[in-house]
Amino acid sequence: MLQNSGGEWIDNMTILQKLVNDFYKNLFTNNNIGGRWFQTDVTYPQIDVAAIEKLVLSIGDEEVKRALFSMNPWEASVPNGFPAGFFQQTWDIAGKNICLLEM
Repeated sequence: MLQNSGGEWIDNMTILQKLVNDFYKNLFTNNNIGGRWFQTDVTYPQIDVAAIEKLVLSIGDEEVKRALFSMNPWEASVPNGFPAGFFQQTWDIAGKNICLLEM
């Protein structure tokens, strides 16, 4: 249940979905229509073509293993909260499945 802008409690799923969608649309709407744009002195380096090509490559199992084993065993490596040491210790059993996970 959520409260609408009028303070009424809503439990209808369709109306709840609309409330949530509207909330985020309003949250990310630019209300500063008359804002002035200007160029600053701040610049950022361009990424070269070779680096861009590396960014689109798929990540291999060995890269996952290398990254995981470079971590401190007590660091949490994924949203499930298991520390890296758990995966390091179970790599022979669970390594293939770990590489199949979509984070």
